[in-house]
Amino acid sequence: MVQNYIRITLRRLGRHKLQTALHLTGLTLGISVSLLIGSK
Repeated sequence: MVQNYIRITLRRLGRHKLQTALHLTGLTLGISVSLLIGSK
């Protein structure tokens, strides 16, 4: 069942490259900012 989810996710990432790039950029920025805020 997990293999099916991984397969579907990889297919979706391949089809929607721009949307995937935007989501990954937002996720990266969010994690970076929260780590910076948490370290102070």
